[in-house]
Amino acid sequence: MPVTTFDSDKKHLTYLLQQIEQKDLALPDFQRDFVWKPGETRELVRSVMQSFPAGTILLMQGGAKHFKPRTFSQAPDLNGKEPSYLALDGQQRLTSLSLAFSGRGDYLYFLNIGELLDGFDIDEAVEVWHRSRQKQWATIQGQAQDLVLPLARLMDFANWKDEVIDERNDSLTSEERKELKRQLNEVEKEWITPVIQYQFPVTT
Repeated sequence: MPVTTFDSDKKHLTYLLQQIEQKDLALPDFQRDFVWKPGETRELVRSVMQSFPAGTILLMQGGAKHFKPRTFSQAPDLNGKEPSYLALDGQQRLTSLSLAFSGRGDYLYFLNIGELLDGFDIDEAVEVWHRSRQKQWATIQGQAQDLVLPLARLMDFANWKDEVIDERNDSLTSEERKELKRQLNEVEKEWITPVIQYQFPVTT
């Protein structure tokens, strides 16, 4: 009889999302469909930004040899590739974060930096909009005007920040440009870096 072994450690959220993108992490076909509402995903995103615990993840290595694999909702199709891991627990959370940080799906998620700078708290500054109702923030011009970061650009924040400063450059004095850069650096330190550094406890 084969021996089942367990390994417990912590894995960065960015690593898990990358595994989904690279088709190395998928779901067993018996898992239920994704059911979370956009508001629930927004709550999870806010928890991650505040470094709050969000439960554990259970993975099965080599699970595709025993169960038919399928992709996370809206994730790249496996196209016959056998993923290295299957998620046995944590599907809803991983799917939510995959959608929020990839910009896929019917709803788009944003960090309203302008509101943060005006004194709003993070609970109000993380916003979700149906794709059909979100037009003004679809371009870098609209994002720069309102200082709103699409979460799909969060992992690329340094480049996004430069694009925003370039877009607003003509309307700013030298001192205003320095102040804007300082403010965006503070936002990066307080709200962006915690997402990059966020880890889930994972049992494999």
